[in-house]
Amino acid sequence: MEAETRDYVAACINLKTFREIEYIIRRAGLRLVSISVMSDSLEKAFQSRVMEEKNKIVSLIYMGKRTTNISIFKDGNLEFNRELNIGGENITLAMSGVLVSAEGRVEISPDEAEKIKVEHGIPVEVEKYPKLEEIPISQLQAMVRPALERVQDEIMRTFEYYKGQTGEAAIHKIYLTGGSAMTINLVDFLSEGLGTPVLVPDVMEGRIYSEKLPDKAALEKVVMRLSAAIGAALLAGEKVNLMPEEVKHHFKVLVQKYSKPQYLVPAFVVALLLFYGVFWYQAYSLNQELKSIQKKLEQYKPRIASLNVLEKAAIAEEKKRLEFMAGREKGTKMPLVFEEISRLIPRSVFINSLNLTPSELHMWGTAFEIGDTAENILSRFVLALSASEFFGDVELVQAVKNYEYLQDAFNFEIVAKMTI
Repeated sequence: MEAETRDYVAACINLKTFREIEYIIRRAGLRLVSISVMSDSLEKAFQSRVMEEKNKIVSLIYMGKRTTNISIFKDGNLEFNRELNIGGENITLAMSGVLVSAEGRVEISPDEAEKIKVEHGIPVEVEKYPKLEEIPISQLQAMVRPALERVQDEIMRTFEYYKGQTGEAAIHKIYLTGGSAMTINLVDFLSEGLGTPVLVPDVMEGRIYSEKLPDKAALEKVVMRLSAAIGAALLAGEKVNLMPEEVKHHFKVLVQKYSKPQYLVPAFVVALLLFYGVFWYQAYSLNQELKSIQKKLEQYKPRIASLNVLEKAAIAEEKKRLEFMAGREKGTKMPLVFEEISRLIPRSVFINSLNLTPSELHMWGTAFEIGDTAENILSRFVLALSASEFFGDVELVQAVKNYEYLQDAFNFEIVAKMTI
């Protein structure tokens, strides 16, 4: 059975370097979340470029001011990484110095060389390079070419080493990023020297700028320098995080450190004593408070009893007052009730007895046949009472034929609720 093989990537950071980074970030008012390796950051920034080359080998090269990082990917997986201590500053320094021509002696300072490199690029082809006042382009080319060839040779040596270790074929495509990728003519020089297409990808491809940016145009000019930073921000510690364990997982490290018996047993005893002390103090405090409350209750008992007596007397007095007010209000409306009964009673109906209270009307009488039957006259009377605003729930309790009279007559009993 063939043994399974695994590839591992190891990365580390100098503790002094970490402290310097942390200090700078903290002074800037920011919080350090993670420290990513360059290869992971570049892969995240240009993920679409790396993944689109299926079954092919591509290289992401970040060329900064002082260092150049080379990452090689196959099928979207990191296969090899190397960092070189050469960068754009080496090219600038190579373009600075003293030039001698028929016109005289010209000295180019590093600042002037940087300006020439940014504005005009590197002099790869003398004929196509812009003419510069008092500067012989052929000598400038001769000065910078060793630095360019060194960059090219180191990249080529890295590719050859990778192919020798893995047995893989040639690199299919090279993506160049970083501040030096903005140098005019550098991409053409590397493409020709390495024999592989060198492209400068757009780190903002598929992404948009925030509307809150104060100067979008200024950022677009230097965004290539920020490709690794953008990738690190997008990565947010998903893969390798080089922050020290005690910083990254501070609480976890403390737990591991103090979860040993020599720490746990004393801590448990102290916690138990503290718990018992807190419980005892709370019980003592509650007991003292209960005693104080009981003492005050004994002092207030006579006052409470007298207040209860006064409360009952006040309630009884209020009840009497309300009954009196209700009776007086009803009494003022009694004449209106009698007037309403007089208005509604037919002339052939006689009231024998009437009981009127503030809440109920109870009457007995006799209805005679005059112009209509006694029964119809009694029905109309009940309906009239029901339609009055003074009475409600009018009920004909009984209606009995009276044979004591020659004419038709009915004895009746009516009950109704007072609604006023």
